[in-house]
Amino acid sequence: MSVPYPVPPGPYPPPGTPPYGYYPPPRYATFGTILSGAFDVYSKNFVAFFVVYLVLGAVLATINVLASLYLTNLITPLIPTDPTAPVDVNALFAALGAAIGIAILIWLVSFIVTSVVAGGMTQFAVVRNRDQPAQVSPSISAGIRRLGSVMAGSFLYGLIAASPLLAAFAVILVGIFSLNLGVIGMGILLFIPLGILAIFLYLAIALFLPAIMMENRGALDSLGRSWQLTKGYRLSLFGVFLVLGILTVLVSSAVGLLTGWATGYLGVALQIAGQTFVTALTGSWTLIAVAVAYDLIVRTPTAVYAPPPAYPTYPAFPTAPPYPGTPPPAAPPPQTPPPGP
Repeated sequence: MSVPYPVPPGPYPPPGTPPYGYYPPPRYATFGTILSGAFDVYSKNFVAFFVVYLVLGAVLATINVLASLYLTNLITPLIPTDPTAPVDVNALFAALGAAIGIAILIWLVSFIVTSVVAGGMTQFAVVRNRDQPAQVSPSISAGIRRLGSVMAGSFLYGLIAASPLLAAFAVILVGIFSLNLGVIGMGILLFIPLGILAIFLYLAIALFLPAIMMENRGALDSLGRSWQLTKGYRLSLFGVFLVLGILTVLVSSAVGLLTGWATGYLGVALQIAGQTFVTALTGSWTLIAVAVAYDLIVRTPTAVYAPPPAYPTYPAFPTAPPYPGTPPPAAPPPQTPPPGP
């Protein structure tokens, strides 16, 4: 009587071969994938981004140009054309105070509007990068709901990234007021290492906005989350931001050359139109790149395929019992010679 030996399983597929059909390879966050992914999202959703930033650019450009005209008309009449004529100091300081107040108000309004758009379109870009359906109106509504965190995070982001440069500028101011050329020179030299530090901080916490919108984090928590996510990817982000910055400058310069020839009211209208067009065309580029980088990093797989499991162990092949009457096996030969007489 024999017991059938268990049949081992068939051979495993070669390493890296999916056993159930084709799986697309995972996308890792690199300079190429971030930049190409950003322009892929931008091209597939060009109308949505262009229209949203067209409206944003029109609002911001109109506010800035009208405020500039108002402040110019407010302060210019108070400056006498005749150097010997007396200056109304009280009126001049009152006009300067009004100008500062208007500038703060314009900055606050622009900051609120920009934060709403940035938060909403960041969520829109992340969702669209995942090839999931998304609409602009619900995304903007999400930006309104998270407005407080977005504004706080944006303010802290700008303050932290600019703090090294502000420190160098403070040293230069101390040298200017103390008339110390050595301190001024030291402040200028500090711009190099502190500028590098500012770039590093700018890259390290650049993903705070997707962390707020996609993970419902607070302002401080989103900065820490961005610091964690960007480890190992900051050089790639630097390359992406550098390329996008160069392209934005080229587009802005080209539009400025086309609209800068006119004067008077026509020049003002062309200036508003040019700023609006540049914002509509390029204003979303960095935001989309940040959203794509965030999505690629958080979805980076730790391993493409797990190693195949070990073959199971089987018991030893069973042997049949001896037949009745079979003599016992002979004793094995001795391992050493027998002792002598």
